[in-house]
Amino acid sequence: HSLADSLSELFNAFQSLSTNPTSMAERQTLLMKAASLALQFNQLDARLNNLTGSLNATIDSEVSAANVILADIANLNKLITTAEVTSGGTANDLRDTRQARLEELAKYVKLDITNGNGSALNISIGGVDMVTDNVVADTLQSYDAGGGQMLIRATTAGTPLTLTGGSIQGTIIARDGAVVDLQTGVNTLANLLISEVNSVHASGFSLMGTTGANFFSGTNAADIGVNATLLNDPSFVQAAGVSGASGDNQIALALAQLAQTKHAAFNNQTFNQSYGQTVAAFGQELS
Repeated sequence: HSLADSLSELFNAFQSLSTNPTSMAERQTLLMKAASLALQFNQLDARLNNLTGSLNATIDSEVSAANVILADIANLNKLITTAEVTSGGTANDLRDTRQARLEELAKYVKLDITNGNGSALNISIGGVDMVTDNVVADTLQSYDAGGGQMLIRATTAGTPLTLTGGSIQGTIIARDGAVVDLQTGVNTLANLLISEVNSVHASGFSLMGTTGANFFSGTNAADIGVNATLLNDPSFVQAAGVSGASGDNQIALALAQLAQTKHAAFNNQTFNQSYGQTVAAFGQELS
C-alpha cells in the first residue's frame, strides 16, 4: 500500500464525508485514513534516515578495506623489489598479486600509479601520495563534514579528497543526491499537505459549532500526525462552512477538491503527481 494510494484515500474520505457530513462512521473512516497516511510519512522519513546511515556505514567499511589494500601494496612493493634484486629475474606471482590488489583498490577509488624506486609502484589518490615505494605514506579517513555528511580525507595530511571515481564516491553521490532529493521532496509534500488541509479545515465548523482547529499536527514527514482532539472525538472534524448548520458540507467538499489543486511549489502539479515525479526521479538518479 503506497503513500500515493494513501493520499488518494484521504481525499476520497473527505469526498465521502461531504455526501454525509453528520455521519460518525464517515468521520471515523476519514480519521483512520489520515492517521494511516501520517504514519506512512513517518515511516518513510525513518527509512530514508536509516538508508543514509547504512550508506555512511558502507563508506566506512570501504575506506577500511582500501586502507588494508594500501598496506598490502606497500608490502608487495618491498617483496617484489627484494626478490627481483636477489634473483635478477621477474617475480611474476608477486606482480600478479599486486596487480590484483591494484584492481581491487581501483573499484573503491580512482588512483594514480607511477613508478617508484626499484620495482615499486607509487600510488596517489586525489593528489595525495598514499604509497611511496614500500611505505604507506598516508591513508584514507571518513569524517563528518557537518550535519552527518561523511566525506573522505587523507588521514595524515588532513586534506579533504575530491574523489572522481569508484564505489566510495558513488555512494557519496547517491546519499547527497538521490536520497537528499527524495527526503526534500517528501518533506515538501508533507509540509504543503499539512498547511493546505489545515488552512481549509480551520475555517470550518464542527458538529458542536467549534471552529479554528487544525486537522493535522506537525510540520514535515517526520512529525506529521492527526490532531488528537479529532481522533478522540470525530464530531470535532470541521466539515461545515456555516456555524450551526451541521448538515452543511462546504468544507468537506473543499478538502476533497484539494486532490485536484495544482501547486506552484510542485511546478503546477497535484499532490499525487508531485509524489510520483519525486519517486521517479529518485529511481533515475540511483540508476
